[in-house]
Amino acid sequence: MKAASFAFTRALAIILAFVLGFLSFGGVLFGVGYYVYTKVSIDALDSLGVHIDTDSVIDEEAAEVSLTAITIKDLVSEIKTIVAESSNFSMETLIDRYGLKIPGEYYEYVPSSVRELPFATLFSKEGLDTILSSVYVGTLLDYKQTEGGWTDHSGTPIDGIYATLADYTLHELINGGFDVEKFTTEITVADIYKIQKKENLPVYIKNGVGLTPVTDLAEPIEVWCDANNAPVDSIINAIAGFSISQIETDLDTLMIADITGLTSYGDEWYSWEYVHTEAGEYIALTPNSDITAELAHITIAEVSDGHLQEEIDGIEISSFMRYTYDEENDRWLNKDNEPISGVMAAIADSTVGELDTSIDSIKLGEVSNYIPVESVDEDGNTVTTWYESYDEENPEECVVASGILGKLADMTIEEMTDESALTKKIETLTVADALNYDA
Repeated sequence: MKAASFAFTRALAIILAFVLGFLSFGGVLFGVGYYVYTKVSIDALDSLGVHIDTDSVIDEEAAEVSLTAITIKDLVSEIKTIVAESSNFSMETLIDRYGLKIPGEYYEYVPSSVRELPFATLFSKEGLDTILSSVYVGTLLDYKQTEGGWTDHSGTPIDGIYATLADYTLHELINGGFDVEKFTTEITVADIYKIQKKENLPVYIKNGVGLTPVTDLAEPIEVWCDANNAPVDSIINAIAGFSISQIETDLDTLMIADITGLTSYGDEWYSWEYVHTEAGEYIALTPNSDITAELAHITIAEVSDGHLQEEIDGIEISSFMRYTYDEENDRWLNKDNEPISGVMAAIADSTVGELDTSIDSIKLGEVSNYIPVESVDEDGNTVTTWYESYDEENPEECVVASGILGKLADMTIEEMTDESALTKKIETLTVADALNYDA
């Protein structure tokens, strides 16, 4: 506020100096006596040892009345006339009448409506209202007002929230003319952050090392960048066009896709990014199949209403972990196309909501990464044998799971927590099982 304080106090100082400056000659009168007061002009005082620098403040050629050629007595009479006929005199009148040299900042900080205001009303309520109505917030912030708007002293345009504030006068701020509702409706998040929207950017899908043009997006992608042409984060990008008053009401309409930088094309979700190169700028789309894409369609309102949890409960673990199913080999593969095993393989096709039940049904053999192989015994019953390693083409290389874990491999997690079932199974174990000896 240092600049604002300077601007305002400087403006008032100039106005007061104009009105009170003429009275400052009183000190000179006491020093030169009545004779000088009535007989000697101001420009003749120099020969009496009283030096007054009039050249820096008076332009004799432009003056209607020469202050330096009249006596001090006549000058006092002039002042009395101004006071008596204050309704006919203004600061502008004095400039023309006496050829006063005015510094440039006078015209910068004192608007014409104030310069032309008669002294009779200058410090009345009407005058004060005129002054307040003529002083803009932009002036207090030490901005320059141009035909194109407000700039700082380096000529850089002022935009956003500060440009809007700059257009308000002190009178509007003090007397309730500042419409808060209108202000919050007009000011957007983009104004506050001083960011600009990129218009008409081409869109491409990344296709290996190439790019495939996209011309039929259902909704255009809005890209907001700062003064350095750097894109803002996805959340600010999503709400940049919102007015301050919209944020609370319209935030609920945003989807998770909006705040995570996703867009839909066809039946797929894509992550988008702003790309700026020497050759040009564009939006690049990359297919997205992770958990964010699964939840992309949910709105903020639905998140608040608990709908998010319902959606999450319905998502398969394989989607969370980005697994793919290898039908030919009946197995799950991770994102690096490597087979997974153990607990994660056992629960891959379960949903989050089913997880508690699914975990209870997992067998200890699966937890131990054993391989289950089903066969039919001589009584026609299906039995499962657990192997530490298994090669169907080389049976001699197969290693059957042994020891305590091998004997308990058929038990589920739920059964392991059942004291009765666990005790019954342990009673069938031998010392050889415990010591992992072969029979």
